[in-house]
Amino acid sequence: MIKPDKFDGVSPTFATFKAQFLNAAQFNGWNEVEQLAFLKSSLSRSAAQCLWDQSPESTDTLEKLWKLLSDRFSGQNSTKKYRTELRSRRRKPGESLDMLCQDIRRLLILGYPGPTSSAHEAIAKDSFIDALSSELSLRVNESDPPSLDAALHTALRLEAIHQAAAVRDTNDDNG
Repeated sequence: MIKPDKFDGVSPTFATFKAQFLNAAQFNGWNEVEQLAFLKSSLSRSAAQCLWDQSPESTDTLEKLWKLLSDRFSGQNSTKKYRTELRSRRRKPGESLDMLCQDIRRLLILGYPGPTSSAHEAIAKDSFIDALSSELSLRVNESDPPSLDAALHTALRLEAIHQAAAVRDTNDDNG
């Protein structure tokens, strides 16, 4: 049996929780009554508040409870917030390029929900490049990467070259 994770309204995202829950329900062969019981028991904190701050009729079916949770936690109303975060995202001191890339993908999915497209890829790539230091951003942009993954690989390569040169220069100064 797969036991669904708890959902507190914050982490994981609602979309992730719902996908994992539906996977568990399918694997476990739960009918709608069982799904409703397991869904209710999977809620905690602010998500569990839905069970008592609404009339019992608004959570008495699986469809109604999913709708209520979706309305509150799906982030449909937060897309502008995530788009703003994506536009203003900059690499933090000590942050790896891989972690930056992963966060760009997360913000893209939350800011532009729905099926992915070539426009998604372009936004992700441009956001990643813009998040880099000005020197690295310029050099990655000059290579004209076709995708976010290509931009990441270019940035990783350029950063490794830069670090190797810095070590060599330090060794030359000491030797």
